[in-house]
Amino acid sequence: MLSFPARTSRLLPLLASLVILVCGAESLCRAEIVSLAFSSDGQYLASLEREGNLYVHDALSGVEVFSLSEIACGEEIAWRPNLPELVVALNEGNGWDLFLLGLDGTRQRLTQSPAQDCCPQWMDGDRLVFAGCRGGNTDLFSLETDRTSPQPFLTRPHDQWGAMLQPHGPFLAFFSQETAEPSLWLSRPYREPIVLASLDPRGELEDVSAAWAAGGEYLVYVQLGVTGNEIRAFDPWTETHQSLLSGPDIRRALANVQEKWLIVEDAEGLTRYDLIGYQVGLDSGRPVRAQGLSLGHPTIGGPEMGFAAIVEGRGVALAPSPDGPFRFLFFDLRGELYLAERLADLGHLKEAEQKYRDLEKGPMSPDDLAEVCLRHMVFLRKQDRPLEALRQIDLIGAMDPQQVDPVRLALLKGAILFLESNRPDAALSVLRDARILAAEEGEATESEDDAFDSLRVLETGSRKLVSLYRDAHRALRSNREEAALDAMEELVSEEGESPLVRRIILDLLHDPYAWESLTEGRSPFRIYHRRQRIEGILLALEDKAARPKNSPMLEYGHPGEFDEDVTLERLHQELFQVLIKSANYEPARTIALRMLEENGLDALGVSDYLDYFLEADRTDVDIQRLFREVLLSAQFAPILEARIGSDPIQKPKLALARIKLSLLEGDLDRTQELLTSTRRLFHELPVETFTVDVARLQVHLYIFAAKRAERLHNWEEARDMYEIVLSLLEKYMPDQTGTYIQLRAAISELEQGAKAPEVLWQMQLVVRGLGDDLLNPTMSADQIRIG
Repeated sequence: MLSFPARTSRLLPLLASLVILVCGAESLCRAEIVSLAFSSDGQYLASLEREGNLYVHDALSGVEVFSLSEIACGEEIAWRPNLPELVVALNEGNGWDLFLLGLDGTRQRLTQSPAQDCCPQWMDGDRLVFAGCRGGNTDLFSLETDRTSPQPFLTRPHDQWGAMLQPHGPFLAFFSQETAEPSLWLSRPYREPIVLASLDPRGELEDVSAAWAAGGEYLVYVQLGVTGNEIRAFDPWTETHQSLLSGPDIRRALANVQEKWLIVEDAEGLTRYDLIGYQVGLDSGRPVRAQGLSLGHPTIGGPEMGFAAIVEGRGVALAPSPDGPFRFLFFDLRGELYLAERLADLGHLKEAEQKYRDLEKGPMSPDDLAEVCLRHMVFLRKQDRPLEALRQIDLIGAMDPQQVDPVRLALLKGAILFLESNRPDAALSVLRDARILAAEEGEATESEDDAFDSLRVLETGSRKLVSLYRDAHRALRSNREEAALDAMEELVSEEGESPLVRRIILDLLHDPYAWESLTEGRSPFRIYHRRQRIEGILLALEDKAARPKNSPMLEYGHPGEFDEDVTLERLHQELFQVLIKSANYEPARTIALRMLEENGLDALGVSDYLDYFLEADRTDVDIQRLFREVLLSAQFAPILEARIGSDPIQKPKLALARIKLSLLEGDLDRTQELLTSTRRLFHELPVETFTVDVARLQVHLYIFAAKRAERLHNWEEARDMYEIVLSLLEKYMPDQTGTYIQLRAAISELEQGAKAPEVLWQMQLVVRGLGDDLLNPTMSADQIRIG
């Protein structure tokens, strides 16, 4: 399949403060694996990462035999039949070209073109078919390995790619854009190709999926629909289709006729079904999991049909069949640590601990060993084994690793002594030494400053605060979230006026242990049924912050050690987010107004909210409610507009937000009024202020004008608006090729559909029902066509 740039988007500002005491989790995550392929004899397994790293391992021993870094492209690997050689697309700086790679490091260039060559497939031991762009369209070409001049294999008016040759047969399946949305075609000897199925009405190329059964008896493909997806089989000899399975979340299918099973990938991972002729045994569905780990992108290979799948994007699970037993292949220390953590998360505690102990025995650098010990320490803390966790910290200190800050080690040790060992006096001594050491090293980082809250709590001398603080932390670490909320509510009730307590609550709500995880976790307090309690805690905290009183907890050791105004600003930001999520708009407007008055536009994040709203899909209900009920409400909008003033960027942004909201609400008369006034606003801008940023805003303006015209069936006016957008893109944003191509496709649809306006209108209804992505001008090329 062709590989396109990933779609980018902005997320709602989520202002969190995480306690990060060791190396950040982000640095430990291996790049995502996107493709696997066995050699024809099953001896080797190749894996390709999204960042362009290619690895080849011995499938039996797991030993790496070959690798390339950061130049492999296209997400396709083609092993040469009966030889330990493979063809992949490499980017050496002059476009994507195909290379034949030997496991001894030899490299033979097969194509040389400034365009993208990809999707190689062997026709036999000496001939390839691949997708390449020559003359504007992507077509299929053939190539003999002893030549460097590709020959046209299949050329048609529109793009085609992803050639799939029938095993032991003459047919070739491929993907094409010839019918507007991605479709599956079949090339037949001496006959014209035929279209088998339209695969995805949304036009998303990355979601199309098809594969030949291992024996070549039929082609399995996934047909996506608006309401559900279906797996179908096509017999090329009888040219008949058969439905195998349907479901709302089906993504891919892999069939093995000889072993009589069908592997289905959906949102939950892989499921194995038995095949009985052209029928699926519906009661035979069994999850394919390796010790509970989720698998994806399965592949089979070799005479004995070995099975492999990607483990949560990070590594590989191998087995003789989908029934296991599985063994794992992770390619570096980070992957091994990820595996150990996931095993612990899934309850395989003995296996996880054994993995940590095995890693600690292996030869590695002091820094790598320190990283293993730190992760092992996290595991031990979560198992409520503080003495062993403390021994791990002492081991790390004795290694004197370069990458581990001694201040952070001391903070960890103090936290364990205080929170888990219940030794406050010892913790106080260690944390005070850490503060002295931090002062000698210079200004502490924000995460280290947050970590000193344990010391501040101890220095208050308040048994009540010390007890509640420890109770909340211990409950959170042991996954007793309701008990943690109980302790937080009591903290707010007792001493909610204290800035220190305010900091403690905010850090707890953001899960201070999130940094300990390599996996993509989320705060346990984001769960819907806890939202009301969270909202009550934050509202009570905000109320108490407005009326401080004398309190021993206010004397937290070193007044002025942190900025109390920043802590209050964090509280307002978090409370505002929670109120919007809870649709509690009246207090949300009050908090927003307070943030605006006290700290200005930046504190409220107005510019980020405007950017996100203008670029967000229409299906983002939360951001629409935020603008409808708060930022553009009758009570708040005039105040916001006055604050923005005549800013040449923010003022047009606010006007465009009003246009988009009225368009989404279907008020086309109001939309026209706002379009007219906003055009005037742009005309009034001084010439010197017309920058790329202003041009980008005008792109929004004319796309919104085109969308209004489409809703009124004014196809010619809509086309004219899109033409203006294209001219802006060409002049100011030539790199926005995805948006450019999609708009060209939209104009083509409008010109052709004007002859049949009712059909065109039905098409527009479907597009809007799917999200109306052209309301998002940052569309990328993975959605080139509209249906």
